[in-house]
Amino acid sequence: MTTQEYMDLYDRYWKNKEGLGFYISIKSVNGEMSIKIENIDEKYKNALKKIINPIMKGGIYLAVHNTKPESLATKDEKNFMEKWEENIYKKKAYFMDILLNLGMNQFLEQVCMEQARFEMAYQLMNIFPEVKKNDENVDKVIYRSSNGATYKDGKWEKNNVAFPLFEQTLNWNKILL
Repeated sequence: MTTQEYMDLYDRYWKNKEGLGFYISIKSVNGEMSIKIENIDEKYKNALKKIINPIMKGGIYLAVHNTKPESLATKDEKNFMEKWEENIYKKKAYFMDILLNLGMNQFLEQVCMEQARFEMAYQLMNIFPEVKKNDENVDKVIYRSSNGATYKDGKWEKNNVAFPLFEQTLNWNKILL
């Protein structure tokens, strides 16, 4: 299915949702999703189920594959993406509830927020302190990220260029110092 076909299908679903006024109830039971279409005439349920399945598959695909962590070292990308996919599958009922009941924009917003949270947690787990002597021969702690950046004077630097470790900047002074 192409992106355009997916969006056309989703638009058709959303028009039906607005016109018929149904609600999708999604629960996760032992890792499996249970889906119930509520507040709708029985004659529409089968047609809706045929639309809902590919919409959910496409939503999971979007959540997993439209993620590109900017701040990771190349060697960490594969590991990050494997853990990211695992994270999305664990929370798929939550994300599908948003996609099917609140809309595509809210779904994408939540996926982006989850990615930022997940990337922050991943970065925090991959920051390593080093003890070095400064000019006065006093121990000084230097923090390095997995992508080779160092935390210095309130900012992350690599090759003498300052940058955010990720877009949603944390107050690193409070976290590290």
